[in-house]
Amino acid sequence: MRYPFLSFGICFGTGIVLARYCRIPHEWVMGLLGIGVIALWLLRGQRWFLLIFLILLVPAGFLNFAAESIRPLNSIENSVSQRRLSITGRIKTFPDIKVKGKGKRVSFVIASDEIDTGSRRFPKPRTVRGDVQVFWMQPGVIPEIGDTVRLYGELKSPRRRLNPGEFDQEKYLQERNIQAVFQVIGKRSGHIVKTASILDPAPWIGRLRFWIAERVDLVYKRPESSILKALILGIRDDIGGRRRDDFMKTGTVHLFATANTKRDFAPFSNKIIATYSP
Repeated sequence: MRYPFLSFGICFGTGIVLARYCRIPHEWVMGLLGIGVIALWLLRGQRWFLLIFLILLVPAGFLNFAAESIRPLNSIENSVSQRRLSITGRIKTFPDIKVKGKGKRVSFVIASDEIDTGSRRFPKPRTVRGDVQVFWMQPGVIPEIGDTVRLYGELKSPRRRLNPGEFDQEKYLQERNIQAVFQVIGKRSGHIVKTASILDPAPWIGRLRFWIAERVDLVYKRPESSILKALILGIRDDIGGRRRDDFMKTGTVHLFATANTKRDFAPFSNKIIATYSP
């Protein structure tokens, strides 16, 4: 056989395609794989061994794809409901602050550790896993990356695109392995449980990021400074709605997320920022 691994890949890939587009009971596939393994043992050393092995790669690929799509019991997705609850988790990204008039919103991603669906008097905590996109309206405190926070609000599924051309939040968050959205309102709806360790490099990178932003403001005037901070540092707080609309009309608004979406082609400093960008 001139290209043995090509045959292996084709058979395994066929199983993945079948799992993706065909509804075949997993029990049947597991039974076929079990019978095939026994047949391999009986046919070891014979000419039919390789053929049976290639055939078994198809159910192996099928089950591999199916296993990756199974949602764990402690996944944060399973806790999505209309009830208000509290979440405890560690902040993974730089908080993105947006101010509009008297309103303020901070957004960041947390790695959830625990949720509590009970009350203060009768708590019902349980361990969960999964990343959550947080939107905190009128926050009482601005946490730093690496801090552990406890927030109280509503846990929802990412919003699906309803109209053509509309922003697809569900797809955007899925690409970043974020399973749910948590909406928090008010100063009393969250607090910092534990600050980041002094040995954690992430907060220091965040402070360096804002130090560079201050120097950009000293050297350049608006709107040049705002655009530079958005392109280089991923800080989009100073970009006004009118300026953002201009970039949207020209189809270049994605450049504001350079430090996030272009991480593979960005310079070294941007790669560090991209790791922790929301």
